[in-house]
Amino acid sequence: MSRDEVGFAGLSHLDAEGQARMVDITAKAETAREARARAILRMAAETLAAIKAGQIAKGDVLGVARVAGPPSGPGGRGGGV
Repeated sequence: MSRDEVGFAGLSHLDAEGQARMVDITAKAETAREARARAILRMAAETLAAIKAGQIAKGDVLGVARVAGPPSGPGGRGGGV
């Protein structure tokens, strides 16, 4: 499935097939920022199975998490805690 088919044609972090990818942001100006997040995820067993099987209509849930997570963690470009 391409990113055009899923409706995300303008997003730079998706490749032509709709898969999550890293984006070079070295040219962006540095900004001071701080964020904290906490979550409890509750879902039906069928939803978890669909995520693991890559059958979510909006795309690769775990792939996006893998791309988004490391930069925001400790030592990442996002600063982390």
